[in-house]
Amino acid sequence: MQLSSSLFFTQALTPYLILDPQTGKVLHENKAYAGLPAGFQTALQAWLTNAIEQKLPGFTSLDEAAAEIATQHYLDCEISLQRLAPETLLVQIKPHGVSGLPDLLTLRNQHRRYQAILDSIVGTAVYGYDAQQRIIFWSVACETLYGCPAEEAVGRIVSEIMPEAGGTAASYIQRQRAIEHRECLPNYEFRLQRWDGKQVEVYSTQTMINNADGEPEWFCFDLDLTALRQLERTLQITNQRLASIFDLAPAAMAVATNHYFTEVNQHWLNLFGFERWEVLNKHAEEIGYWVDLQARAQMYADLAQDGEIAPRDMLFRKRDGSLVECVLTARILLDGENRVVITSIVDVSELRATQRALETLNHELELRVANRTADLEQAVNSLEAAKDELVRTEKLVALGSMVAGIAHELNTPIGNSVTIASTLQDKTRELNQALQGGGLKKSQLEGFATISLQSAELLLRNLNQARQLMTSFKQVAMDQSSAQRRQFDLRQTIEELLETARPMYKKSPYNLVCDLAPGLMMDSYPGPLGQILTNFIANALLHAFEGRDAGEMSLTTAPLGETHVELLFKDNGQGIPAPHLSRLFDPFFTTKLGKGGNGLGLNIVYNLVTQVLGGKIRVESREGLGTTFTLQLPRCAPAQQTTPALATGVDA
Repeated sequence: MQLSSSLFFTQALTPYLILDPQTGKVLHENKAYAGLPAGFQTALQAWLTNAIEQKLPGFTSLDEAAAEIATQHYLDCEISLQRLAPETLLVQIKPHGVSGLPDLLTLRNQHRRYQAILDSIVGTAVYGYDAQQRIIFWSVACETLYGCPAEEAVGRIVSEIMPEAGGTAASYIQRQRAIEHRECLPNYEFRLQRWDGKQVEVYSTQTMINNADGEPEWFCFDLDLTALRQLERTLQITNQRLASIFDLAPAAMAVATNHYFTEVNQHWLNLFGFERWEVLNKHAEEIGYWVDLQARAQMYADLAQDGEIAPRDMLFRKRDGSLVECVLTARILLDGENRVVITSIVDVSELRATQRALETLNHELELRVANRTADLEQAVNSLEAAKDELVRTEKLVALGSMVAGIAHELNTPIGNSVTIASTLQDKTRELNQALQGGGLKKSQLEGFATISLQSAELLLRNLNQARQLMTSFKQVAMDQSSAQRRQFDLRQTIEELLETARPMYKKSPYNLVCDLAPGLMMDSYPGPLGQILTNFIANALLHAFEGRDAGEMSLTTAPLGETHVELLFKDNGQGIPAPHLSRLFDPFFTTKLGKGGNGLGLNIVYNLVTQVLGGKIRVESREGLGTTFTLQLPRCAPAQQTTPALATGVDA
């Protein structure tokens, strides 16, 4: 606060002037100076102006001049000068014969102490104004609260610095009425506008003090309530929202303090059929909506222990006496010595009824499924038995076909041998008759020797052929009947297998071309391998060449790395339709049912390749271009838990 506007300057009994040190112009004067005679004031100001202009000859600075003046008496008074700032000079006039007047500096120090005391009041803005509502005091807290510095505030009308929000003048009128009646305003709260335009809410108390001249001055102590009121409004809005949420919640909610209802929402009233006035401030047992009071006691015991309870099923009674199944959750809050319990109840009557109906239905379905499963298991067992029977039948058919083929192949060399033996027998009988009759000739004996030698050669040739057929048949029959694992040469074994299978296509217009790599040793099951090749040939003869006068099958083997071999069986027949390829290895899938096919051939092939031989199989086919089966087999087949069962069949 500036000295010129302070209460201590204006009300001091000692005359004071504040001059401009450059021009000697009077800037401020107090009431005591204004009361001096006019002639004295004129003479004093003229002398001061001249002294400042001349700087008192012999002195080099105003400070030195002031020091000299302070020791002299002029106009029957004592004058002292003091520089307050570069732009202000304080002049004190002490008339002779006046003593005991307070020194301005002492008053100024006192003023500073009072100012520090008022500024130290935490959170309270202190300001004072006179009967014209001009501000005479402005604390530091006022600068913070109202955003206006003391230099701007002191000397101005109160309503200019902090007008009422909204443009009203109610506080100005109240202050003016209090001034006229020389009384204090009652404590009141109002909204003011800060210096920067922002609004603040203030609670103000006031006191009135008379100054040295007996004039009243008012001092106000303002407390900033802006943050508090904003918090109250925020809490009010929050409470309104919470109340709306509480009332609109889909669950039936209630609040009870010490077992007495203090609030229930609309959903609670709708669920139980009560009016609000029938519930509020009533004990829960008075309302009678609890069916099981022991369950209620247990709920409160759990709440006291845990502070809340998880959802649990409860049975309640409505106002009309009907029962309702609900799920209850609750939480306890402590409000001082009071226990506040918040409960949430959800009606699950329809849900529980639906669950019971579903449980009954599920039980019935389980019984039906169990019965149906038993029927299906019986059907599956019947199908498995039928399949096994078909497999055994096919095996016998295949073995019969093989035996018939071998018998046919053996018929030729054995027949030839019988014919040669019969001819030789006849020639021998003729020779014996000639010998006994004594008419044996040398030429006749030589002819018999020649015929005997030729017959022996023919017999050996045909019997060797029969022996080879029997050896091949014996090995194949042993492999296919026992399915024993052994080491074998792949090329040799396939050739033996094809020897027994040749009767299948020997008299047909179709032929089989082989390209078998030598030296491929296997440790596997030759029996299943023979069944696979037999099924390939049978399927090709049944399906691939239907309606064709000629056709060719080919079988190729080649090494596939160090551990596997690859077999390719191809035909140049009519191919397989694309929709059938994905079902080709399914059991009982056939397009020739009743015409020589039973749908098991390629299913057996797939199982033998993947399960017995431990390999992979794939098929490629294009209609009109033929079919290729590719087998990738390990040279060392995986170990089997049991001896694999063998079967044959004719596929789709």
